[in-house]
Order: sequence, then C-alpha cells, then structure tokens
Amino acid sequence: MKSNSALSYIAMLSVVGFFLWIIRNFARGLRQKDQLNFVRSVPHQEPSPEKKRIDWPVHILLSKQDDIPIPGVFTHLSTTDAFMESSASLVTGQEISLYVDVPEQEQVRLSAKVIWARKGLKGRNATQLNFTSSYAGVIKTLYGLA
Repeated sequence: MKSNSALSYIAMLSVVGFFLWIIRNFARGLRQKDQLNFVRSVPHQEPSPEKKRIDWPVHILLSKQDDIPIPGVFTHLSTTDAFMESSASLVTGQEISLYVDVPEQEQVRLSAKVIWARKGLKGRNATQLNFTSSYAGVIKTLYGLA
C-alpha cells in the first residue's frame, strides 16, 4: 500500500515538473524574441570610427615627475582611441603622457587614459588608450597621416 502512494506521489511530482519545465522554456522563448527585436532596432546607431593599422614608436611617461620614458609602439589608431604595445605595466583608469614619433613629422606629445590593459600576443602588454578632448584636433591630424 505504501509503495502505491509513493509511486503516485512521484508521478504527480514528475507531471508538475514537466509542466514547470514547459512554462519556463516558453517564457525563455518570449524573452529571446524580445531581445531579437531589440537587436534589430540597434543598427540605427552611428558606426564606430575605422581603426587604421600603424607602427609608430611611442615613449611613455607614467607620471609628470617621471623622466625615464618606456618604449612602446602604436599598433592601431582611430579618431577617438589607439592601441599600443609596450613593456609598461599599465592599469585601467591610469593617466599617462606619450611622445609619438610620427614618420616624417615632429614628435607629438599627448595625454591619454588607459581603457584596458592586458598581456599581448607577442609577450608585450597591450593597451587601449582614450585621448582627452583637448587633443581631438591633434588625433584627427594623426589619423589623417596614418
């Protein structure tokens, strides 16, 4: 007698679990449809600026009191940011000064903020930099030279 009631209880739990599983997947499907509609409406945003591949030497100063530059290389440049490889251990949010050796031009001094930094592919540290708005004209000029 006890085994019949136990089997009935297990069967009832299985049926309830099955219906809960169906409801959960149905709700998940509705959420995914909403997300797809949201993704379809996003393309009206302005595309990010094209990054140009460059190979310009840079000299990094980690602080205003620092007088020993750390060598590096700009690898990509856009009108808003740049990617750099160097031996410097930079931290997200850090502000640095740079001297950029632009081919056939004078050396350019810039200030930038580190957006992210990580270990690069060639064993050097890779960094994305964002330039302050006061350098917008200079960056556009450099972008034109790239």
